[in-house]
Amino acid sequence: MNKRLFEKEREVKSLLQGFSANRLVLCLDSTESTNIIAREFLTKGKAFDLEYKKDAPPLIIAAEQTMGEGRLGRCFESKRDMGLYMTAVYPLTGHEQYLSLLTLLAGLSSVKAAEKTVNSKGQKINLTLKWPNDIYFDGKKLGGIIVKMINYPNIAAIVGIGINLNQSGEDFPSEIADRAVSFKMAGIDISSSELAAEIINTLDKAVYEYKSLTSPAPEILNELNNKSFTLGKRVSFTIDGKELVGTAEEILKNGALAVKTDDGRLYEVISGEAGFAV
Repeated sequence: MNKRLFEKEREVKSLLQGFSANRLVLCLDSTESTNIIAREFLTKGKAFDLEYKKDAPPLIIAAEQTMGEGRLGRCFESKRDMGLYMTAVYPLTGHEQYLSLLTLLAGLSSVKAAEKTVNSKGQKINLTLKWPNDIYFDGKKLGGIIVKMINYPNIAAIVGIGINLNQSGEDFPSEIADRAVSFKMAGIDISSSELAAEIINTLDKAVYEYKSLTSPAPEILNELNNKSFTLGKRVSFTIDGKELVGTAEEILKNGALAVKTDDGRLYEVISGEAGFAV
């Protein structure tokens, strides 16, 4: 466990551009969770004898996770060489007014990067985003995003991204098999190194060049809404302990989901999940 994959590190590093080219790239054969390694960099100032530097924040990739982290305490299935399992660290200044957009930006960047990578091979795929953190293909989950905050001694966001690459239907646990999909099941062979680099190039550009966490451009919001799997669907959500049902109308500038109930009231669902109403 925790054996470094130096050749893969060099491969990924060679594909990074712009700000991303400054990143420290750490690739591991197996680890409990890439998020755990990211937290170690931030709380201890180093990991694997590599020093944490704000101007060269780490990108951690693993071939396997034994304790992959999902949202709301769930486990993310992370079998060896079956998916892309990675975490990127984003140092913060405390002035990121729209930090709540980061999960959606990571999802959008993953979708755009995957579509670009597939298109470059002469194939096509159309991916969407289920608010707030799931990547969908053909109505099934292809991947997910998890964002965690570290406030001391270094202030930063940890962005974990997991995408199914090589699974067949029988590789998924029975409880999610009918709701999960992989690139292989879609008939697409995709390089984990190319995909990882393209995702980080895209997300770093959104965060650092376009400054989407301080002043998100209208184009970003348009893309989030255009790529949404959730909009127009009936969703259930909880406000002040009361479960309500309505139609998802829009993703707002703060990352909230605007939902209109049958009585015409408009609610902003800010956190948690909006489940599809039966």
